[in-house]
Amino acid sequence: MKLTTLLGSTIALAVSLHTLATPRVEIVSLPTEGTTEVEVSGSGFGLFNGDIVSWDDFESHPSGNRIAGLKPVSGNTWSTLYNYAGNGIHIDQDASKSVSGKQSVNVDWTVDPESIRAFGWAGKGPYDQLYISYWRLMTGNFVAATSNHKQFYLYGNKAGFPQAMPLIPGGQKNWGFYNNVSTGLITAENPNPNNINNLGWNWDNTSNRMQRWEFFIKLNVPYTEKNGIIRAWLDGKQGINNTNYQVRHVDGEFIDFRLGHMAQGFFTTAKAWFDDIYIATTQARVELCNADNYDSCTIKHIQYVEPTKWSDNTIKFKLRNAEAFKEAKAYIYVIDADGQVSNPIPLANPAPPKPIN
Repeated sequence: MKLTTLLGSTIALAVSLHTLATPRVEIVSLPTEGTTEVEVSGSGFGLFNGDIVSWDDFESHPSGNRIAGLKPVSGNTWSTLYNYAGNGIHIDQDASKSVSGKQSVNVDWTVDPESIRAFGWAGKGPYDQLYISYWRLMTGNFVAATSNHKQFYLYGNKAGFPQAMPLIPGGQKNWGFYNNVSTGLITAENPNPNNINNLGWNWDNTSNRMQRWEFFIKLNVPYTEKNGIIRAWLDGKQGINNTNYQVRHVDGEFIDFRLGHMAQGFFTTAKAWFDDIYIATTQARVELCNADNYDSCTIKHIQYVEPTKWSDNTIKFKLRNAEAFKEAKAYIYVIDADGQVSNPIPLANPAPPKPIN
């Protein structure tokens, strides 16, 4: 009996220590002749522990096609909010508005003018947590006093709730994150009800430029508690970090995701381009960055890893967006399912020269 108890305690301790282990990268092997994948070797990577809900760089889709019905590289088939079937959401071929190649998705509120226009998926999951990443270029005549702007909207399975969205609240100028339940009133108990970012992200410094946005949303459990998580990064810098947020006030989970969404008050001029959209139920991923300290990275490109090619000590993937690091060193990082970041490993020559014709 004592031996069984001791063995059980030992196993529990080992599991606990493994859970707390920080991922460590030891070797990064670049593709050689006859191979196409990078291999990252190390320890403590843990399980992928989730699914990729969406991944698309839009390079495989015919230029000009409407987005509805297109199948991404991985994940849920794209659809549009309100089943919109016009040209206001389509594949656009313009390298200056793309991150991975020449194509991106153009959401254009000025075509068939409407204040709400979005794409994504519906009726999936349900999901109790999501890591969301995309590149975004937004233009338009936004005026803080009269405009209401949302980047995306998450809807739930309880009469549309829970909900979650990054937004510039009506009449304000800075980005925040909102659950469509909070009153928005600032109180001693709730000093930042709209999760307004602490880095000064506003319309002026997030428009007319291609930027990478990242979000991690985890629902509070149980739904009556204030232990949900909202985190947001812009070009590698974290500006929102709330680990005590009551994301949901009902016993529901997310089933719909809609990107583009609201351009109220300026939809006659609003246009946006989105690229490299990645959504997963886990934070586990590989990043290629331009600094040897993860928090100092200002250029970050996610590396698409098929879940079957992720193990506790080896990860394999095809290198992406290496050309973004021609002017700087590039470093590989492994982030585990809990969001813990590995040590960096530099890549000697991540952007090999193009062959001479």
